[in-house]
Amino acid sequence: MLSGIPGYVDAFAKAFPKRKEPVSYDNVGKAIGAFERGLFTPSRWDDYLKGDSGALTAREKEGLRVFTNLGCMVCHTGEYVAARCTKNSASSSHGRIRTTRAAVPSPRLMATR
Repeated sequence: MLSGIPGYVDAFAKAFPKRKEPVSYDNVGKAIGAFERGLFTPSRWDDYLKGDSGALTAREKEGLRVFTNLGCMVCHTGEYVAARCTKNSASSSHGRIRTTRAAVPSPRLMATR
């Protein structure tokens, strides 16, 4: 496990100074999540946010207007257009309906999918 690697022990102790056991599954998940949230590909959207009104096409600006007017910005906020909420999701299996809460995905890199 990671607790056997001195470099990780030191890094986790700095990242989670108030934890008795800083190297734990929960903290590993938090560390990976923090790392992944920092990953993004700079795009024309970033240029637009910095004030370059010509960075987006007319169609993209219209999409942004619709996105905003529909209330999508309630959950998808900030420069990453990241979800800050969850939604109910229903699925059916063998005649039984199951409802779960799921994170709303970010549409930020939709064009690359």
